[in-house]
Amino acid sequence: MFIDLHIHSTASDGTDTPEEIAEKITQYSGIKIFALTDHDTIAGIEKLPATFPDKTFFINGVEFSCKIADGAKCHILAYYFDTANEAFQQLLSKGNELRKVQLDLRLKYLSKKYNITFSESDIAEICQSTVVGKPHIVNFVSGKFGIDKESLYKHLRKCYVGDARQDATTVIKSIKESGGISVWAHPLGGEGEPLLSKDKFKIRLKELCDLGIQGLECYYSRYTNEQENFLAQSARENNLLISGGSDYHGLNKTIALGELGAELPDIKFNQLTILQRLVENNINIPSELPILELMNHVGTVL
Repeated sequence: MFIDLHIHSTASDGTDTPEEIAEKITQYSGIKIFALTDHDTIAGIEKLPATFPDKTFFINGVEFSCKIADGAKCHILAYYFDTANEAFQQLLSKGNELRKVQLDLRLKYLSKKYNITFSESDIAEICQSTVVGKPHIVNFVSGKFGIDKESLYKHLRKCYVGDARQDATTVIKSIKESGGISVWAHPLGGEGEPLLSKDKFKIRLKELCDLGIQGLECYYSRYTNEQENFLAQSARENNLLISGGSDYHGLNKTIALGELGAELPDIKFNQLTILQRLVENNINIPSELPILELMNHVGTVL
């Protein structure tokens, strides 16, 4: 039994189209339950097949970039929300607006830094994805102008583009209003980020619990078994749902679909307590699924 509740497509900053992800999952990966969680958009979800093969189940998802009261950054995943909910639609709209402002500032910065000009057709090509981030800009500029990708990333990190993160209070509240489940993504730190100390993690966790966060992404591609056990214990102590995801981005990251830990952990189905909640909420997953003997392992795709 394989699961991956954190996957990105070309709708945000992944390199696989939603259709390609669906094909890999149903034909090659062995994943049976998955969520597409693009940044600030559900455009990729709308391109997924209407149906999947028997015993393959899809959960709608999205990832929001957030900040809490003291300005600390965090990412919040939303699952099984009502896409038509007004509050939820406002989250998506605001996230996209903030990212468009950042895109304009980054292109102006690179234009001045490298003495290059972006035509209207260039900008249209960069914006083929619904949500444009640094990888889209870097890949395009490197390909067209022959500039080293590492150099581009280095300069873009120095480019001030304001804060595109939404208030975590509003995000968590709106997810709840839409009937969804909110989960703190890679809570010790994501790809390329410095890891939080246990003390700082506990402080931030309390703040998010006070705001109503419902779960923790305890099983994550870059975390050791020790780190994952610590997070799972923290989730249990705070009555939070336990989730797991790879943070797959295709060629933009060296992470495989279904990779739920750096040390290839053997994860029991019932350890991911978010699944039971999804079973209770999602009519597409049979209620008897968690107790099937053939589905007692989630594991890691090798």
